[in-house]
Amino acid sequence: MKTQDGTISRWMAVLVLVLVMLWMAAGWVPSAAAAVESMGNARQIAVVYDDSGSMVREDNVYTENWCRAKYAMEVFAAMLKKEDNMSIFPMSAYRNSVESSRAPVRIQGSMDADQRVQTVHEMDHLSQGTYFNSVKAACAYLETVEQGQDRWLIVLTDGEFDTPIEQVEEYLRQAAEQGIKVIYFVMGEGTQSIGQAPELGIYSYRVENSEEILSGIIEVANQVFNQRALDHSYLKETAYGLEFTTDIPVWDLTIFAQGQKIEIGALSGGEDTLQAATQTEVRYSDKMPSNYTPEEQQNILVDTNLEGILASFSSEGTIPAGTYQVPVSDLSNVEVYYTPAVEIELLMEDEQGNQYHLNRQTAEVDNRSYHVTAQLVDADSGEPVRSNLVKLESCTLTYSNGGETYTLTGLEQGGTAVKFSSGELMGELLAQLDWQQQIRVPIESVVGPEVWTGQLEVVLPQVSQDGATYQFLLDTLEDGSAVQVVPQIQNPETGELLAPGAEEMASAVLEVRMEAADPGSAGSGALGWLYRIYAALYERHLDDREILWTTQPDGNQVLVLPHYAGQGADDTYYGKAVLWLDWTSGTADHEVHISQSCEVNIGPPPLRQVLPRMIKAMCLLLLALAAILGFIRKKRLPARLQVTLTVVEKTPGIFAGGEFEREMAIHRKFSVFRAEEARINMSFGGKISAPALHIRAANRCLNNKDRRFEILNIEKFAQVGSIQPVYVDGKEVKPGDNHRPRNSKIKITCRSNTCKGSIPPTCEFKFGIRSKKAAKSGSSRRKRGKSRRHGR
Repeated sequence: MKTQDGTISRWMAVLVLVLVMLWMAAGWVPSAAAAVESMGNARQIAVVYDDSGSMVREDNVYTENWCRAKYAMEVFAAMLKKEDNMSIFPMSAYRNSVESSRAPVRIQGSMDADQRVQTVHEMDHLSQGTYFNSVKAACAYLETVEQGQDRWLIVLTDGEFDTPIEQVEEYLRQAAEQGIKVIYFVMGEGTQSIGQAPELGIYSYRVENSEEILSGIIEVANQVFNQRALDHSYLKETAYGLEFTTDIPVWDLTIFAQGQKIEIGALSGGEDTLQAATQTEVRYSDKMPSNYTPEEQQNILVDTNLEGILASFSSEGTIPAGTYQVPVSDLSNVEVYYTPAVEIELLMEDEQGNQYHLNRQTAEVDNRSYHVTAQLVDADSGEPVRSNLVKLESCTLTYSNGGETYTLTGLEQGGTAVKFSSGELMGELLAQLDWQQQIRVPIESVVGPEVWTGQLEVVLPQVSQDGATYQFLLDTLEDGSAVQVVPQIQNPETGELLAPGAEEMASAVLEVRMEAADPGSAGSGALGWLYRIYAALYERHLDDREILWTTQPDGNQVLVLPHYAGQGADDTYYGKAVLWLDWTSGTADHEVHISQSCEVNIGPPPLRQVLPRMIKAMCLLLLALAAILGFIRKKRLPARLQVTLTVVEKTPGIFAGGEFEREMAIHRKFSVFRAEEARINMSFGGKISAPALHIRAANRCLNNKDRRFEILNIEKFAQVGSIQPVYVDGKEVKPGDNHRPRNSKIKITCRSNTCKGSIPPTCEFKFGIRSKKAAKSGSSRRKRGKSRRHGR
């Protein structure tokens, strides 16, 4: 086997890329919400394959074209989706008639990928003529395909058919009119081609030289199959491998790396690491055309460089926008293909500025005037898409409504005004994207009846109480008069206000709700201030459970009747409120929607009920104020008291001089007005004790440090018995002494009435007030004792 370079070799290499991209596009996997033209449908692909002699040898010059074309078909077969089917019609097999001398090569997407590749690998290359019967056979097969499946006819040829080009073009046009999409790709200079008819789905491309093949093939493949090659500016070679970025979510990604023994790893960078769903190796075929002699086969060229691997990645939903990395052992010839996860929808805005969306999920459209614009949206979030990876170039809505067919264009450029008619709305939204790709959205919706409006004439009742006028009285709410509502419907054509007919009154629904405007403000007369105080004391909250409204048709008007929702008036709101009235009615031709509000004033209870409650409330309020003032103004003891014992007489034993300090909390009983009192036991460690002190607060002060107390039982220190004398601030205390010294100057000098030492010492007690923090600091430097506190 030999190899040969040249122009034909280059365009045959590109042919491989074409078929890869065609397959990738055929693998478009739209979301459940998208309505792309191939959404959810199985694809039937008929490939008319040029296996003529010119693919092997042209003008007695052997080429590698046959090998490269077969390699491309292997790649194409390797990447079929499970729901797709491909049939290959070799041109050489249809020399005499549409009935082939051999059956087409059938490849099902449900087959194992290796089996699909092997089927193409074993396909024979007859190397005979370019017979148009092969095209007829492929079309005949596609015409038998069941409805609902997408049908594609791909004609790949490097020469002219045995039929005039005019007949070829007419035949393919007739096939396109039957819904078969046609790709007619001519390779080589001077070969005749057919004209384009994009509106029918016919696309014809010519490649004159090798420099134009790559760009031409990519343009055709992407236009028809909505598959895109990621521009190399988004690709980056790193130490990890291949890195690329997308700013939109995609349905799937495929990496095609060509070279020998290439390995592709897992895709990382998003929320999860994705393993390749499929990895399929492809390789050149060296099976020689069977109609050549062994000697001739020795001269047939085979391109042994054709080898690669395809790895596809997908998730349960979309692959989010972001930067991704994937290890690839050889980055010299790598392409990344992606399917944008975008949808097309119409944004409709009515005259009031309300926005609605029209897409394949829209079941019903209101009958009103809209301004409609088209936009691409993210398939995940529904947010508008602004990306260089996909752009909306034009959008057209073709629809049938009211027995007529309409076409709206320019929806991508500021939009247009439209008003739908009642009835079915059937049509198609066609978006033309960049790269000459399309998205089709079928519209199946229903337009409701025309919406009319009007006004409600509301007649409110009037009733007086205590010099003020109201619409209702709280005590007689259910016995009062009804609100009269008289609807007037406006004809949109004439603007005339009309009374509703019998059909409209029969279908009428009047919904009534009430919202509080100024609770408790009903008493607006001379005693309004009294009712405001009453409302503050007996607060009323308005909700839909306190006052209910029922409607009762009465001729051409409706009566609105209030009634209690709770036990009665005591549980019901009164004051100013806003009454909202929503009227809905209609006929077979139109609907009527009217919303209107009015203010009502619900009178409070009469004075004979208000005054007893007010007097009782005021008495309770005065008592509460008196208690609060008494509590604030009463005299309080300090929270904590510092007692210092100093043994002033020099005596032997453990009490031979020294100072003992104790920090104690004062516990007292709660009282509202009386000055706080407490008793303090003066025992120090059970060794020295003095009479218990009875103290009482002596000043009014909220600051704990400034509080003072007086000793009520100072005479107890004069009744110690034989232990005399006792001094307070240097003055002797006598029996019956009623002097009440203050703690700010108190210094008690006495002998303890209990002492376990040999000689009772002379002691001095001093009292002071310190903060809790200071007490803790001092306690680390002094000895402490224990005491018992008794409160009263």
